[in-house]
Amino acid sequence: MRSFLLFVIFSLPSISFACSCLQGTIKEYVQDANKIYLGTLTSSRIVDTNKDNEWPHIEGTLKVEHVIKGKVSSEEKISTGFGGGDCGIPMTIGNVYVIFTKGDSDYIGICGASRQIPRYKETEYINTLKELAGHESP
Repeated sequence: MRSFLLFVIFSLPSISFACSCLQGTIKEYVQDANKIYLGTLTSSRIVDTNKDNEWPHIEGTLKVEHVIKGKVSSEEKISTGFGGGDCGIPMTIGNVYVIFTKGDSDYIGICGASRQIPRYKETEYINTLKELAGHESP
């Protein structure tokens, strides 16, 4: 039995290296963010680095459509992991994402509030974020 359990544990390494994080409230994320914006992912590429302190990751370019908070360009670059154990957000060209960044970092992951937003929920989500950020409702 013990051998079987060891076999299962070592056969499924993703179990022991899964992403885990504490989630905050959307209000906390809005308050803590330097930038909040919605944009469509227009391109992405895999960055395979040979640096010891940097994992391979995805770098994407978003065409910014709505700015909620901060100084944001018409195009912004973000980076994320591949998903799963590295806490990255799956990214698909053509989909809309809400991006929350803190400090100088352009890294987003599932431990924050950044994520894909369906088009049919976009207006409602923008209004909620603007309200939380202290903007007047339309």
